[in-house]
Amino acid sequence: NTERLLIAAFAYGLGFHCISRAVDYARDRAPFGAPIGGYQAVQHPLARFWAELSAARALNHEAVRAVERQERQAAGLANAAKWLASEAANHAADHAIQVHGGNGITDEYDLIPLWRTTRLMRFAPISNEMVLNQIGQHVLGLPKSY
Repeated sequence: NTERLLIAAFAYGLGFHCISRAVDYARDRAPFGAPIGGYQAVQHPLARFWAELSAARALNHEAVRAVERQERQAAGLANAAKWLASEAANHAADHAIQVHGGNGITDEYDLIPLWRTTRLMRFAPISNEMVLNQIGQHVLGLPKSY
């Protein structure tokens, strides 16, 4: 449980950082006289990933409390927090690169290492597919699927 909670916290922290970087760029970049942040194609995904990361943070905090109290649902909450945070962080990092356009892959903006790290969190220390197996079996009571 502890490793999943740590990964979740690291993931949503990185995800929020990626969103912050993208928001700053979207406010400043105005190729046609208006900031690109005014376009729904830029703004809506940033808002969505902010909401997903906020939910991941809240779920992770609830999972920490459950672990501290040694509650029965602690493992399920920790698994869910790891899954949600790592998925949302990776999507936020990917969209931050997209917002930056061609600049997103340059060393100057340094987003690729953030994306790489958030991508790693989707399969380490446990893959998100195994996390879903654990939730399916131990939370939902379904047969073992692996």
